Amino acid sequence: MPLAGEIVDGGIRHNGLANPASGRWDTTMKDQLSRRNVLRGMGGLSLAAFANSLVTGTSWASVPTTAAEFAALRSQWVDQLTGRTVIVAGDTDFGRAIATLDSAVGTSANLLDRTAGRRTVFTDLSLAKDTDVVTTFTRVAQMSTAWATPTSRYQGDASLLGDIKSALADVNALCYNSTKAEQGNWWSWEIGSPKALSDTLVLLHDQLSATELQAYCAAIDHFVPDPWQQFPPTRGKITSVGANRVDLCQAIIVRSLAGEDAAKLQHAVAGLSDVWQYVTSGNGFFKDGSFIQHSTTPYTGSYGVVLLSGLSRLFALLGSSDFAVSDPSRQNFYDTVEGSFAPLIANGAIMDSVRGRSISREANTGYDLAATSIEAILLLAKAVDSATAQRWRGLCAGWIARNNYAPVLSGASVSRTALVKDLQASGVAATPEPTGHKL
Repeated sequence: MPLAGEIVDGGIRHNGLANPASGRWDTTMKDQLSRRNVLRGMGGLSLAAFANSLVTGTSWASVPTTAAEFAALRSQWVDQLTGRTVIVAGDTDFGRAIATLDSAVGTSANLLDRTAGRRTVFTDLSLAKDTDVVTTFTRVAQMSTAWATPTSRYQGDASLLGDIKSALADVNALCYNSTKAEQGNWWSWEIGSPKALSDTLVLLHDQLSATELQAYCAAIDHFVPDPWQQFPPTRGKITSVGANRVDLCQAIIVRSLAGEDAAKLQHAVAGLSDVWQYVTSGNGFFKDGSFIQHSTTPYTGSYGVVLLSGLSRLFALLGSSDFAVSDPSRQNFYDTVEGSFAPLIANGAIMDSVRGRSISREANTGYDLAATSIEAILLLAKAVDSATAQRWRGLCAGWIARNNYAPVLSGASVSRTALVKDLQASGVAATPEPTGHKL
């Protein structure tokens, strides 16, 4: 069963299990039912604005109403997933990042079940297990990323594309469709699978028929009819909060780009605001900088990283520097960089005291989670004023420079490589490790 903050093929996955030892689920989030903030100030956002700017200082975007606007948003998401606009040919670091991707895809391709009438996609996975369904979708998304990444040896590979399309069809027919019920961990069906599947649908959008897109979007809609909620009806739906809300909204936002569904996109974007409103108890950010998930657990270094990473990517996707929104509460989220995350990152690692059960995972260290945080902060720095961005970049430079255990570019994606190399080339001064006490 996947646990909170587990890194799987470069992404973090988590669930809502409160006590893994007993198998009991956390239902106290029912007490957190609050839709504290509604979307205000919807304005116009042009195709040119999307084309000219990666990010903005707001989380809200107007709802696309034309095929061209949806295509522009899909293109931006592909840019994020592949880093295709920032790759420097011949650069050693980019070459290493792409080689890492190609190696993983090669391993997955060798594990494909090519027997007639197969009941699974990969020989080492079973579609009867919910965690293996997630891993199947994750591998397919990674294969799709390589197919769309310039200089990858799989870029535009017709054979790989055929394998990917066959995999999507078989998983849809066998286990992930609008007639199936969830079994096992809710996270697998509502977050892990739809996030990876929606990425694949955007990466391969022009290669998929209308019938294929409709079927795969219908499967996501079946398991996630409303990203403001989580859990299947048989268990009893509750309001999603924190990192779970961000993950659910991301899945539906990207799915909406694939299916060109303006209403779903609007609803999912509107659902983001709730996660950065201050709380005085239960789940969320507190004014002192604390972040709690599972009702009582300090989780800045696991669920908090999921939230930070997800929001930074969605801000980059949806924003435009020319778009003004009247909801100023996004500043709460910006404040968490220095108020919630920075105090808990020391010499390139997030402190174990706020990683919850994530500390039990050998492949999910505080260095791994700090690297994800650095990437998110560098991306988010493009959305804020220059003075704030300079401070954040200085913090990141310091964490990178003092990390002598797990270099930030070790195993990095193309996108992370680009952000870090841009930082290093800027000459920004590394902020020293602070002294003193913060409560």
